[in-house]
Amino acid sequence: MHQHKLPIPYNWDDLLKPVYSGHIGITSPSRSGTTHLIVEMFLQTYGWDKGWAMLSKLGGNLSTVTARSFGVASGVAQRRFGIGITIDFLASSQDAKNGENVFIMPADAAYIPASIAILKDAKNVANAEKFVDFIFSENGQKILRLPTINRIPVLARLNGDLLPKSASRGLMQTVQFNPDLSAERYGLVNLIFDDFIVRRRATLVRLWKKIAELEARQRLDAQSSFSLEQARQLLSKPPLIVYDAVQLNEALKAEWPRSVARTSAQDDFARQIRHSVEHNLLTVEKLLSSVSPVIDDLWQYR
Repeated sequence: MHQHKLPIPYNWDDLLKPVYSGHIGITSPSRSGTTHLIVEMFLQTYGWDKGWAMLSKLGGNLSTVTARSFGVASGVAQRRFGIGITIDFLASSQDAKNGENVFIMPADAAYIPASIAILKDAKNVANAEKFVDFIFSENGQKILRLPTINRIPVLARLNGDLLPKSASRGLMQTVQFNPDLSAERYGLVNLIFDDFIVRRRATLVRLWKKIAELEARQRLDAQSSFSLEQARQLLSKPPLIVYDAVQLNEALKAEWPRSVARTSAQDDFARQIRHSVEHNLLTVEKLLSSVSPVIDDLWQYR
């Protein structure tokens, strides 16, 4: 950040500013359950339309989409990009610390409980149960606070200084987060993010940068201003309206396991999403190309 003379971002809106174009890393929610919850936090906190509009602008500022969630913090540590969207304990891992990473908690962060389970085919159930009992004991919970692990214990007497007061309603309720809704549309959100944000990252970067450049020029005629506003709205528009998302068949909304072949209905729906994204981006391209010459002529005249 110091090298590029960038201000420090402190909230989600900061990350959407054009100054951060090419300086942000994230991983895909289809490859990281925690990243899925971060994406869902945008959608649930700000609503379906505004949430996707913010994610589109965020996509326009991305430097890369890493293959795994731990690649975000290590990418910052290696100075491949300056800002990584990740979770606290990954940001403070040993690899990240070597790069002197700093973790910033936005005001509307979600606190997400980790899970522990015994496999149904476990060969040593007795010892597995002892281990789970130990993890939930006071000594086991205290270990979670060690810098090398850096997790928040679930026992209230050990986590009071680590959680906001609003967490008394439940860890995932600090920003009115609905985990059931997140699970219900897990596949849908990941599909849209991959097609709209991940695969079109370079296009989003170029188009949002073009819009920022055009908006910085103040002399616009009425038609150019209208076209520019249309382009901005279309670039912010999700490929599926909220009503259709709610009404969608449950099999298309839920998780699409990678190990299971897609059904014909899933393939058709994926093509529909892809076509909608491509159509919107192509229209934005045309709108922006119609604006540029007008502005250039006006500035040359000036």
